[in-house]
Amino acid sequence: MQEIIANNIHQFKLTLQTYRGSMLFVRKHRLWEGFWNYGWVSRFLIFVSILMGLKFLGIFWEWANKALHSDSSQMMSLASGMVSDLYQKGFAEIFSGNMRYVMLILLEVIIFHVCRRTLELKTGEKLEPTFKEFVRAQVRMLQVGIMIMIMGKIIVSLASIPLGLTGISWLLKPGVEKVVEFFFLGFAVMDNYSEQFHLTIKESLKFSLHYIGVALAIGGVLYILMAIPIVGPIIGPILATVTTTLVMFEISDLHKRKQAVPQIAAPDETV
Repeated sequence: MQEIIANNIHQFKLTLQTYRGSMLFVRKHRLWEGFWNYGWVSRFLIFVSILMGLKFLGIFWEWANKALHSDSSQMMSLASGMVSDLYQKGFAEIFSGNMRYVMLILLEVIIFHVCRRTLELKTGEKLEPTFKEFVRAQVRMLQVGIMIMIMGKIIVSLASIPLGLTGISWLLKPGVEKVVEFFFLGFAVMDNYSEQFHLTIKESLKFSLHYIGVALAIGGVLYILMAIPIVGPIIGPILATVTTTLVMFEISDLHKRKQAVPQIAAPDETV
């Protein structure tokens, strides 16, 4: 047991260290290149951005109406109230709880692309994605998102029973909930790596249990990054995916298994 704990602590530290260099890795290798070749991707992201923008536009419009009917002495108070509403009614609702999983589902195309590009650099092989592969990855992320939302609630509910016997469940339960959420956020990203080597979702989850330290570090940092307004929900998944791919390529053996070599698509099948 001590060896397992020590190993997970090592994984956790290694992942955090790798996180620090992920941004430089993205910039150095220009991982965004090729992404905009997906013509349908840009339209989809614009659509999502419009939906999110309407939320903030409504908050701003409400504030503007108040400002028109207030004198100058109240403007500072109103401005402060708008900032508070933007966070509480906007970002806090969109990027809290299960909505983080929903955002990962919506941003699967980014995760899929970045994971493939990072693997290309590590293996030296060109991995051209097909439309069928992306659709399969999108469906899989949807399945994973639903699964971890359900499993998260079940695990927290089961953990509440022994916690209730301690008499301080009000103190311990929030911590347990966060650990569970961090793990499943990390797993959602790690599953993209496992998918490249043809593991099923069940196999991927079992595999990730050997790398709990990685999942917790990935999920914990991603949780924080996604809370950053505007850029966080995009930057967070990118850095999480790059970090996951670099760390797992270093400490796992999936890429060494002959039966788990990513297949290279024919040129005429590419998206």
